[in-house]
Amino acid sequence: MDPQQAVPIVLNGPGLRVLIVGGGAVGARRATSLVEAGATVRVVTIQQRATLPAEASVELRPFEPNDVDGANLVVAATDDPAANASVGDAAKQRNVLCCRADVSELGEVLFARKVTAGPMVAGVVSGSPTMSGRAVEAVRQTLEPLAEFARAQSSIRSLVKASP
Repeated sequence: MDPQQAVPIVLNGPGLRVLIVGGGAVGARRATSLVEAGATVRVVTIQQRATLPAEASVELRPFEPNDVDGANLVVAATDDPAANASVGDAAKQRNVLCCRADVSELGEVLFARKVTAGPMVAGVVSGSPTMSGRAVEAVRQTLEPLAEFARAQSSIRSLVKASP
């Protein structure tokens, strides 16, 4: 995915229904971050090779296209490009956004590296894991001094909004 053509979006985890196909390291990372955000996560995998969060429902079986039904977001995270293509096709046919973990250009969603500082959240996307890691540290260092101000602003925001 060309970062210049990307649209940064933050998803509200609670209420999000996510299907992850693949039980390896990538699927486990995505499942963990989504569960931590409050999403309902269902994992369909032939073999679980990584530790998945206890809150995720896991089905040990091959993917079927109708598994996408009811999902808001699909993550194709198998180590088989043909299987990921099948997952992506099923999502596209149902107008469900899909993250292709193997070839990001073929999906509509790319997971950004998350940076938090107090109540602030930022995401970093680049074409290189090494560059993303460096950028995450730079963003974190930039946000940290602002975190205390953001906390204070959050605490008085409701008072400001309520005043005439």
